[in-house]
Amino acid sequence: MRPVQRDSRHELEDSTILKNDNKKTGGRSYTGRLNQRKALLAKRWDNITARARQRDWNDISIRKLASQSGLEWYSARGDELLANFLGCDGCALMASYSLGIRKIGRLCEIVERALDKEPGEDPSDYTAAVARLEPHETLLAWGISPAYPCRLTRLPVRLANFCDRRGLACISELLNEWETLGFDGFKAQPNLGSKSVRQMERFVESLRLQNFETASSFLPIATSGYGLSLGSALKLIAAEPSPLERSLLERRLVQGMTLETSAEESGLTRERVRQVEAKFLREVSEVLGYFDGDRERLLGAWIDSGKWIQQLQLLELDDNETLIGAALEAVFRDTPQAVARTLGEESRLENWQEELLWHPELWFGGVSFSDFLAAHVPADEQQGFCEHVLESSVLRLDQLSGRVHPARTGLRHTVEALLAGEEDPIPLTWLIEMLGRNGYHSELTPRDLLRRRIGWVKDYGFPADKILWDE
Repeated sequence: MRPVQRDSRHELEDSTILKNDNKKTGGRSYTGRLNQRKALLAKRWDNITARARQRDWNDISIRKLASQSGLEWYSARGDELLANFLGCDGCALMASYSLGIRKIGRLCEIVERALDKEPGEDPSDYTAAVARLEPHETLLAWGISPAYPCRLTRLPVRLANFCDRRGLACISELLNEWETLGFDGFKAQPNLGSKSVRQMERFVESLRLQNFETASSFLPIATSGYGLSLGSALKLIAAEPSPLERSLLERRLVQGMTLETSAEESGLTRERVRQVEAKFLREVSEVLGYFDGDRERLLGAWIDSGKWIQQLQLLELDDNETLIGAALEAVFRDTPQAVARTLGEESRLENWQEELLWHPELWFGGVSFSDFLAAHVPADEQQGFCEHVLESSVLRLDQLSGRVHPARTGLRHTVEALLAGEEDPIPLTWLIEMLGRNGYHSELTPRDLLRRRIGWVKDYGFPADKILWDE
């Protein structure tokens, strides 16, 4: 049975016990001689000794019991036998040993941990039940590099800031600091509250006891139990945002909402929405920087797009796949490879549009768009090119007929388009005939073109030499 640490619930129970005891004795049993805090601790010790009477602990020292319980802070009186302490009631312990409230509280915790084991177990055999290692040894046994950055370890914010202030870059340095300062030393540091220090203690204990489940809430340990994995790291990041922040991130990254719309639906300011999104993407980017091999593999799959979903599934992100996938795409869009891909896509789209503009049928009834796509555009890029044509200012797609036409059919633009497909100058009468066949300017006469020629040449650089005006 795993030892149970005391929390606020235990303290509430002790407080209730103390109040009930004071009622029975008129408040003179403990508080008559001690202040309330000491009285509570004295009562707690008496409850412990009552439970410990059935254990044969006459030959075990405090130092040994503390070491076996994972609380190796005891050194001042560590060589004394536990029986010397168990023989005292709470008030006598306070008066005789003068250990102070803090150390007596730790003594209570040591004995309680031993009592929380399975009945009948000898505390001296505790190491046989749970193999204990130093935290550094556990890291090596689990295939975790001691150089894993503190900034990527899921520590409380105050503890992360403490690492920054002290220049603790990697996890081994943080563990060394804990060995040097201990619980009380960490707690004495500025801006480090008890809650953050208890989390640090919990982390260290999980390594000493080789508690994989607890350690996995701090380190991205692979599901196999050996080494670290990008998938586990990304799941830890996805678990941090509050429900409100998570819904905000899904609106921004998955649904592609604007800052303003996301802020309105979340009830937050646009700046706060931007901050939450930026922090989330920054953490994802930092983790990708550590797992650089996985990063290159994912980036390559995203650029190629064909294997992207498959690679996401290999990360085993569970319910976080959609959100993390969108975050990875947002990070990848700023990479040089993504910029090159975008430029390449734009170049291909422009080339296909150029082919449409030069198509011989464009000015004579339009080009069948489905036939053009089948002949020129790969299947996986046809949707993108269709959107490009719909947004084009020079082409127009007739949804009813499915044919592409010129977006602008002004006389000058039409004439220039027809001339662009001719190598030699053409007679004016041929040009009039061609304009009539395309259906855009069927009533045009040679006199109309002659009248407009001077203005076109002067204002637009019209290629007048491509027409035989005096034939």
